[in-house]
Amino acid sequence: MTNREHEYIALSRDTTEADLKQRREIKDGTAFYVDQVEYITASYSALVSELLSFAHTITQEEAKTLGIADFPLSNMSLLAAIMKFDLGKAALSDAPLLQSVKESAESSSDAIVTFTDGQTLTVSRGSKDLQSHDPHYIPTNHDERLLADMMTSHKFHDMCIVGPRGCGKSTVVRKLSSLLGYHVEPILLYQDMTSRDLLQQRTTLENGDTAWRPSPLIEAMEGGHIAVLDGLHRINGGTFSVLARIVGLAEPPDLNSTTGQWLNAEMLSMFLFHHMTALPIKDEVKVIDSLTDHHVDDKLFELSENLRRNKDNSLANTLSTRNLLRIAKRLSQYPNESLYTAVHNACMSRFLPALAKRTLEQTLEELEIAPSPVSSELETSTSCSVTGNRLRIGNTECEIQQTDNLMKVPDTLFYDNAMHISVMESMLKDYLSGEHLLLVGNQGVGKNKVVDRFLQLLGRPREYIQLHRDTTVQTLTLQPTVRDGRIVYDDSPLVKAVREGLVLVIDEADKAPTNVTCVLKTLVESGQMHLSDGRKIVSGEDDGSHSTQSIKMHPDFRMIVLANRPGFPFLGNDFFQAVGDIYSCLALDNPDIESEVSMLRQYGQGVPEATLRKLVLAFGELRSLADQGIIAYPYSTREVVSVVKHLQLFPEDGLATVVSNVFDFDQYNSEMKEMIVETMRKHGIPLGAVSTNVSLAKE
Repeated sequence: MTNREHEYIALSRDTTEADLKQRREIKDGTAFYVDQVEYITASYSALVSELLSFAHTITQEEAKTLGIADFPLSNMSLLAAIMKFDLGKAALSDAPLLQSVKESAESSSDAIVTFTDGQTLTVSRGSKDLQSHDPHYIPTNHDERLLADMMTSHKFHDMCIVGPRGCGKSTVVRKLSSLLGYHVEPILLYQDMTSRDLLQQRTTLENGDTAWRPSPLIEAMEGGHIAVLDGLHRINGGTFSVLARIVGLAEPPDLNSTTGQWLNAEMLSMFLFHHMTALPIKDEVKVIDSLTDHHVDDKLFELSENLRRNKDNSLANTLSTRNLLRIAKRLSQYPNESLYTAVHNACMSRFLPALAKRTLEQTLEELEIAPSPVSSELETSTSCSVTGNRLRIGNTECEIQQTDNLMKVPDTLFYDNAMHISVMESMLKDYLSGEHLLLVGNQGVGKNKVVDRFLQLLGRPREYIQLHRDTTVQTLTLQPTVRDGRIVYDDSPLVKAVREGLVLVIDEADKAPTNVTCVLKTLVESGQMHLSDGRKIVSGEDDGSHSTQSIKMHPDFRMIVLANRPGFPFLGNDFFQAVGDIYSCLALDNPDIESEVSMLRQYGQGVPEATLRKLVLAFGELRSLADQGIIAYPYSTREVVSVVKHLQLFPEDGLATVVSNVFDFDQYNSEMKEMIVETMRKHGIPLGAVSTNVSLAKE
């Protein structure tokens, strides 16, 4: 109104002094400074100071006492515009659905949406052809109503879909995009992302000059795409406040969370929200039967409905629609599979808290879901062999793929036993189904050994990456190095595996922060991922519109993730709870008594059989005590193998002396030491024995 010039800056929690004053850049090998908003508006320094003071004030706890309304008043005009398309007179079951979406004859950038009640709506469309058929989308009343609501929101504003994991949020967004001819740009949000990461990415040119590259979000805006920000609940609200029009996906806010609610007043004003619940059983049965061409036992759907009503999140979120579909596909391909075992693997019941595990068992018992009887073909099902170009593990066979990259095929010392063969057979079934795998187990149970043996039998080359507590999103995807004064990004094992079609083994996944490992979600789900150097991984089905900066995912790429059980004593993050439902999960435990004795017999051929059994029984009891929470560390097969190797090489050393090497760190805890000594002596291992411990037998 006053016809005055102005400068604009969006303040967020990531705003620094350099963002307000001067930013350092490099050009032709010389550093220089670029004036920022505060320098440009130096004559208005008092106003800027007041603005910063106000921004700081309203973030304080005391500001909550001012009675500022949380209701997003800025959305009132949008609601008024939408209300004329929803008179609120129809019951939910009679709400209008989408009837057709056609190109507009008047404008090539618009589409005409027709609803079942006869109303029409003109909305913007993308540059691709409108597609009404999607083989991966099964229409249900539940999703069709949501699509109709989303189509209305699309005309006026950005939208956010809030729903539990695995309920189909990404699928519905892809359907909306194909109906309107939009290209989808998936962008995964993570906790450490800054406001600048959302808008720009810093890079260096070939001559060493610094430059700024538009982020995938800005590229989506310039190209007229739908930007899908996945994980809106992870990013900090202050960081996200710099954005405008997009589609967001998020999980519902946790009312019991101590870290604050992501759905605050500022976030409410940025979107039109749609709440997406899990599919009703009737619709879920329709979707799964259509995608698998096989009717699954109704008990599975009754079980999922019962668990979703449970207040314990460790159970309520396990059997999502995504997991039910995975179980159904497995049972359709292998009808002799046990539903009981499939449910336990999906819920990772081996590592559930005692109360949650008891609840799961009771629910299974009430629904009469019981384990299958033991197969009579025990010998066949516990052996593996390679005959010509065919691999057989248990009762499952497949063809071995030929590869020229033999240097990356694992070659490990491995002694077959019944339990590990059973695990590898289950892995092979999932592998042949195109699934990515997640193996969870205690430290030392042989996760790496089993995976290496599995890939050795398959003849598949691998890339290996080990995560740690300092792993970041950037180091997970690229390895930056400085060459000739400029930053050069070398491909990480993840990128190499994607490009060359190798198996990527991610070890110690629980050590990295979950906000880092969550970036794997879009890679597994949609085959897409943005890299720090501006390149993008795209699926093999991509239309090639970004071929200059894209890395096409090889169809043979597969991911196997290894993680320790969450909690004490390994102190890792709960990787399974964060993103476990996008993988086919297996719990790997220590071998049973006979399998462990059989394996130890190979490591220590000169060790007496009686000694091997003493060790297996003694360590087995210690593991049982760990499961009950009586002792902290679950002594694994790794420790027993070390003892047997020592006895094989140095048979003159006494059994008690060798075993004491494992428990030396427990000498300083008197209660722990006493329990271990008692357990060892109970099984005939004289740990810590002295002359005063001799007990005479009664006549």
